[in-house]
Amino acid sequence: MSKIAGFTLFVMALPLRLIWDWYPGLEICALFWGAIIGANLLLRLWIWIPGGACNAAATLANGGFMPSNSDLPHKGFYVALTPDSSLPWLCDRFVGGSSVGDFLWLGKSIDRSRLISS
Repeated sequence: MSKIAGFTLFVMALPLRLIWDWYPGLEICALFWGAIIGANLLLRLWIWIPGGACNAAATLANGGFMPSNSDLPHKGFYVALTPDSSLPWLCDRFVGGSSVGDFLWLGKSIDRSRLISS
């Protein structure tokens, strides 16, 4: 039963991610991360939980937006990383707009020579 519930939460998270991009804000951000982390817990995908928790903390602390140091245009829920951003060490600070949570979540390896300074 928990696997069905976990899969259902994961499927529900996909449209929530699109809605969050179109209508960024704290409420949809909280719904998305609740669905993602809940699905990972129910499906026992323990390895993804730390990365998801880091990204959730960064976006929730910034009102549903992800501050980014990327040169890419900031659209949707991405905003420019500023000195006023909350939890800047968890925001998108790496080349290409990746964060600590992305590295933990997606298993990316951190190349310290490619860090963007704050």
